[in-house]
Amino acid sequence: MKNLSGLCLIMFSVIISGCSSDKPWENLVRKDLSNWIELNGTAPFELKNGEITGTTVFESPNSFLCTKEKYGDFILEFDTWFDPQMNSGVQFRSESLPDYQDGRVHGYQVEMDPSSRSWSGGIYDEARRGWLYTLDKNQEAKKALKVGDWNHYRVEAIGNSIRTWVNAIPCADLIDAMTPEGFIALQVHSVGNDSSKIGLLVKWKNIKIITKDVEKYATPYEPVIPQISFLDNLLTEREKALIALAVAHTVQCPYCIDAYTSTCLAKGADEEQMMEAVHVSAAIRAGASLVNSVMMMNQVKQVVM
Repeated sequence: MKNLSGLCLIMFSVIISGCSSDKPWENLVRKDLSNWIELNGTAPFELKNGEITGTTVFESPNSFLCTKEKYGDFILEFDTWFDPQMNSGVQFRSESLPDYQDGRVHGYQVEMDPSSRSWSGGIYDEARRGWLYTLDKNQEAKKALKVGDWNHYRVEAIGNSIRTWVNAIPCADLIDAMTPEGFIALQVHSVGNDSSKIGLLVKWKNIKIITKDVEKYATPYEPVIPQISFLDNLLTEREKALIALAVAHTVQCPYCIDAYTSTCLAKGADEEQMMEAVHVSAAIRAGASLVNSVMMMNQVKQVVM
């Protein structure tokens, strides 16, 4: 019996290890920080037992520990703990350019916010446009962060789609094309000259990334959350699918309706949005009927006269 139990345990371990290796994760935390570089502020970063710890210091601007490598499309996951007295964030698709504010780090940041505002998982454009996606329209996401505890983050940046999760709860769904690639960076936020906030800690561990066949491992749009687009004069993939669905209903093509219903769901459209497409189709067909009725009445008048 003991041998059978041991064999089952070995088989279970093999199955689990096989499943975990299905996804091509790359660890960004190695034996040292040689694949990272510190930029801007003077806050120290230390690697110990697989954890990177940043510490706030007096009168320093925001400090960043940045990957030396740039990333375009990716799925990023990490665990983080930070003092409830401070906020922080993780940059992605970010840059530091000599001709932009003397090399100031700028770009997308997924927020780590323990305040009552509760915007953790929102997307901020550091040193550039400011807030792109708050959580004011996503009340469920405001409950995701466990203040004072370790939290698990996920960021999916695929093409112009940027989506975030905190503890498996979807937080942000942003469409934006300003920066297609850049480095990833850990932030220690400035505390200015507030001496009471010197020595506060922020920690990260289990930082890993997928850069190959990214779309294969993307999370399905379920549940659907509000999507915000900053594209100029361009439709999002979701908007294109909804328009196609409306056209399919207008021309009454059953196979087209089936196909574009599936596409809409895959692109994150909800039932309300899809029914709105049907209403547009109905309005188009009703409008055509009204025009035809006018033509009919004109003909009636000619015949009667």
